[in-house]
Amino acid sequence: MFLVGGTILAHGIPAVEHLIAGAAAGAGAVGGLVTLLLEAAFGIAAGGLAVAILMLGQRLRPKGAEG
Repeated sequence: MFLVGGTILAHGIPAVEHLIAGAAAGAGAVGGLVTLLLEAAFGIAAGGLAVAILMLGQRLRPKGAEG
C-alpha cells in the first residue's frame, strides 16, 4: 500500500517525480530498483505524516465531542 500510494503521490507532485527520475537515471542498471525504493519511502513518509495529523487532531478535539 505504501508503494502504490507513494507512486500515486510522486506522480502528482512534479518536483518529487523529477527528483526520483533523476536519481533513477543516475543509478544506471539498478534505476528501476531505486525508483521502487524511493517511491516506497515517499509513501511511508506520507503515511506517517497523515497519522501524525490525525493524532494531533484527536489531541486538540475537546473530550466531550465524541459524537
